[in-house]
Amino acid sequence: MANGRGSSCLRSVLLGVFAYCLGALTVVYCDAAFGSRREGRGSHKVLEDNSTAEASALQAESRRQPEAGTTTTEAANVGPATKDDKEPKDPQPSPQLLKSALRVRHSGPQGLKFIHISKTGGTSIEELGIHLPEQLHWGAWDRAEYGYQHGAFRFFPPAKRQKYDWFLVSRNPVDRFVSEYHCGFEGVNYMQSRFHTQKDFNDWIQGRLRQGGTPGGHFIMMTDYLDADPNVTQHIVRFENLDADLRFVLGLYNITLKRLRHDNGGGKRMFTKRNISNETLAYIRAYYAADFVNFGYPLPMT
Repeated sequence: MANGRGSSCLRSVLLGVFAYCLGALTVVYCDAAFGSRREGRGSHKVLEDNSTAEASALQAESRRQPEAGTTTTEAANVGPATKDDKEPKDPQPSPQLLKSALRVRHSGPQGLKFIHISKTGGTSIEELGIHLPEQLHWGAWDRAEYGYQHGAFRFFPPAKRQKYDWFLVSRNPVDRFVSEYHCGFEGVNYMQSRFHTQKDFNDWIQGRLRQGGTPGGHFIMMTDYLDADPNVTQHIVRFENLDADLRFVLGLYNITLKRLRHDNGGGKRMFTKRNISNETLAYIRAYYAADFVNFGYPLPMT
């Protein structure tokens, strides 16, 4: 009886050990299987991330390559610089000034004087001179030396004409006479001109052209300010190229021009040279033909 119970206990123990071992092996097997699956999923995920990054890099590279190709093509189409690509040059002085520049006789700022022809920007030049560091007295500021600023230069005595070098400003006579009409000193003021018709405008100019120079020095022919004396140096600045010409002439005498302010002594303009009639142009050609010839302006055609 005792032996039967002992054998039964031994079998129970052996069965328990066997079941334990079987359970342990099962756990190990399952862990290995699940671990393998986890590693497989992890490796697949990393590969997927790497593939996405590489694909993005390839797409970016493919986008850059056409751009690089386009840049190369554009660069290949760019040729050498042409004249149109160059920056515009500074305005050049009028040709006649290059000749008179060779005849400087009285050097330095004090060796140059100004001849003021009416309606050629002279008032602005006079103001420029007095405000320079050298405080140059020109025109109206030079009564003691020059006399009245619009005095005709050709009538001055040789000693005065030869004492300095001179510069003056010329202007197309047609434009000059339109400016004379609007002059605040001897012209028609704005309060009156605004009631003028085009006929009134032309009649006024014709009357002044017949009269010639006025006591105030207006409408004097520009030719009366020229001097053919070979011992007199005159520089002719053109109103149409005023800034470049003036800078050039003043530079010959070590005078630096910073800025020229314009003061025409007039008001609002009611008429232009387009309002000048053919009859008035005929007057201008007849009475001031010498100015067109001596200063190189084309004769106006009707």
